[in-house]
Amino acid sequence: MLNALRWTFALTAGLPFAAAAVENFPAAVVKYLNRQGPIIETRAYHAISPEQFIVYFCVDDARQGGSNEGANNASFTHCSVSLFAKADDGRWVYRDAVGIGQGTVKQFDDGFVEVESVKYAAGDALCCPSIKRAAKYATDSGKFVRVKE
Repeated sequence: MLNALRWTFALTAGLPFAAAAVENFPAAVVKYLNRQGPIIETRAYHAISPEQFIVYFCVDDARQGGSNEGANNASFTHCSVSLFAKADDGRWVYRDAVGIGQGTVKQFDDGFVEVESVKYAAGDALCCPSIKRAAKYATDSGKFVRVKE
């Protein structure tokens, strides 16, 4: 069922992405991530059919270089999932991205990615959003297409 290979890297706080162990990431993905801001976590998934590279990452805008540098608030953290596909010449090319707030990837199978994000309910403290939302996206078209369940 699962033909995807999964690598997980937790980045050391305060270090730019390029300083982390990135030997398993294609160069195009590293270049893309270096432009995203102070990344605090990343995971990558490599699919065989179609050949795709999915990158989950979270940016903390309160860290050095972030748009809210110096603030201490979980609401300044936002996560995204980005899709790269293999071009005819063998290069990895950015195709699409979807923001998932303070979310995570729950599962990745060839052609599909399932995510869970959280949303603030009225009265939630800024540290603690309480509403969970699940979503599934098809990726085989080279774009994230939401699958209704």
